[in-house]
Amino acid sequence: MDKILIAPFNHGLKTDFVQFLIPDDAFQVLNNMVIYEGKIKRRPAARFLDDTDARGLTSRLRVNIGTTDPVTGNLAATIVPGVAEVGQQFSVGNTIFTSYQAVGAMSVSPAGATGNFNIVAGVGTVDITGAPVGATVYWYPCMPVIGFATYNLSSGGNLEFAFDRQRAYKYDSATGGWEYVTGGAGLFTLADEQRISWVNFQSATSGESALIVAAKSDNSLRYYTSTTPVFTNLLPATSAVANFNVRRCRYVINFQQRLLLLNTTEREGNPADAIIHPNRIRYSAFGDAFSVDS
Repeated sequence: MDKILIAPFNHGLKTDFVQFLIPDDAFQVLNNMVIYEGKIKRRPAARFLDDTDARGLTSRLRVNIGTTDPVTGNLAATIVPGVAEVGQQFSVGNTIFTSYQAVGAMSVSPAGATGNFNIVAGVGTVDITGAPVGATVYWYPCMPVIGFATYNLSSGGNLEFAFDRQRAYKYDSATGGWEYVTGGAGLFTLADEQRISWVNFQSATSGESALIVAAKSDNSLRYYTSTTPVFTNLLPATSAVANFNVRRCRYVINFQQRLLLLNTTEREGNPADAIIHPNRIRYSAFGDAFSVDS
């Protein structure tokens, strides 16, 4: 008996199958699997960076907002930078505070301490009373995670970074959790559906590598180095004339010692320009992405 495969439904009858080809439309749901170039592939495994934390606090993106009083265990703080929203959380040790209303008391688990939250024009203030003394207070913005990046140190080893809609975070082995990267250009403005693109780039004349991050929104290109441990704006010049530069791009690629910027948005003489070139690729000088004329 002859067997006939009528699939995929969106493309009609296929007669050019290669061995083990799996049509993209063959499955409605795949768990921990993806289809890539006609083949089913397992997604890379993942685990919490610290699986000894019973409440999962060290695996979450967080911001250190201060330390409770060494005598009373109280803390009053303003949530900056960022946007305060209902549903965000705070922790003092293993005590978790959850804001369930724009103004007023927060729920506390386990019971004991008390906390109030107040949102005014997107800025929040928190007032915690009776928490463990001399303890670090973390704020959890609870925003969508836009992406992760790995920075390969020139001296060996690596640093892990994570990004939500507003901030960059670095995993700190000393505290055993994520810490907000303060200073520099550490703030982002990203939509839920956007993702970051990143690459490690090392100049031919430098012994230090840099983590370069791109996000196609209103954020400029940014880079991070071990000697300057903050994110810095990168606006590559495209002309010796002022205000001709790349403001941002969608993808960054390291190709044969050149940094490639794909799908660029550029200034073209006017400081307020944001000219989008969806099919343009800009490339750096060989082995150098940071010189003025690179």
